[in-house]
Amino acid sequence: ALTQRDMVMEIRPMPQDSDPSSDRLLLRYWDASGRGMLIRYMAYDAALDFVEEIVSVEETFVSGSWASNEKFSPAFSGPLKALPVVEHNGEIINQTSACTQYVAEIAGFMPEGPLDRAKAIMIASHVYEDIQMPMWDAFWGFKDWERDVIGGFGGPTSGLTLKFSNLENILSSSSSGFAVGSEISLADFAIFYVVESLTRRMLEVASGPDAVELLMGDKPAIAQHKK
Repeated sequence: ALTQRDMVMEIRPMPQDSDPSSDRLLLRYWDASGRGMLIRYMAYDAALDFVEEIVSVEETFVSGSWASNEKFSPAFSGPLKALPVVEHNGEIINQTSACTQYVAEIAGFMPEGPLDRAKAIMIASHVYEDIQMPMWDAFWGFKDWERDVIGGFGGPTSGLTLKFSNLENILSSSSSGFAVGSEISLADFAIFYVVESLTRRMLEVASGPDAVELLMGDKPAIAQHKK
């Protein structure tokens, strides 16, 4: 079985010997963790019949071919002309949230009841839209780290600090240890991914341990959930 480190670091081309109309699930994404990693976690954990098609940023995007070729091929980039895409049973799905929800459905990681399903989607959306997207935009230079990530529209306490406190409160109020209900769901994978990836990135710099302690040190439920 793949370890946590394997799933985080092993982003490489995988055999493409499957018929796209078969039951095998295919994820097509750039050679980075980014928006594809949550899909990978769930697919690996559920032992789905799953392959990846890794697209080189350098060879496809930087070279300029994406803007004129692959982007406009529905068979490659789906109806919305973007990556990631999930391909299954001859159909292609765009948009990160739709892809992750679909994989959660077929992997058995969506709660059965409508209220719990809505809660799982709520938490996963909070992680993706309110934590990850501002961070990625700041990494790419589209947003300011201090103003838009650490802070927020409501000031310095409305950014990462508040959002991770939200996750801590959700987990600490659960008697099962899971984010929603009594079984692992999409929400748990989303929380695990953002905590693991942010911690790993922070620890790559000298000030990282202090930053991790500042953000996560008073959150025992998140620490327990990560284990």
